[in-house]
Amino acid sequence: MPKIKNLEKVIIKCQQCGKEFELLKSVFNAREKKGKIKFCSKKCDGINKTKKIKKNCLFCDKEFLTLKGKYCSQLCSSQDFKKSGKNKKSGFWIENGYKVLYLEGNKSIKEHIKVMEEFLGRKLNKNECVHHINENKLDNNIENLQLLTRGEHSSLHRKKEIDEGKKLFKNKNN
Repeated sequence: MPKIKNLEKVIIKCQQCGKEFELLKSVFNAREKKGKIKFCSKKCDGINKTKKIKKNCLFCDKEFLTLKGKYCSQLCSSQDFKKSGKNKKSGFWIENGYKVLYLEGNKSIKEHIKVMEEFLGRKLNKNECVHHINENKLDNNIENLQLLTRGEHSSLHRKKEIDEGKKLFKNKNN
């Protein structure tokens, strides 16, 4: 039975985020010769390669490096918007490409759902969803909205992906 070599680990501090991470000593030695042990992840390595500036977070005042951001994290951004009411002044915000409207009592609804519910005169069922015919998530005119079951909606998008894939890769079976 072969002997297992000692799996010594080396703790290193990321030069980008400051997080400590571990490497096997053998890996550390191999990478150290190439000068490649500076970052805990490809993300930190990538951030380091871009031109970034130091800023103070608008919410917590923590110093951070960024390309254009105003907040050190998504949490600080959302906390600042909640505290300041910046979103409420406009009455909506954009989330994943959809327009989300503020309602009374700190509630919200995606605009396309609200438009369809008003058109139908009822709430959507759990198995129903609203599809944007022209695929523009901000075009919430009733003429651009289609009521589908979740299964129909999923099938529609899968078929589109398959069709586009066939066009992209010029499948021999076409």
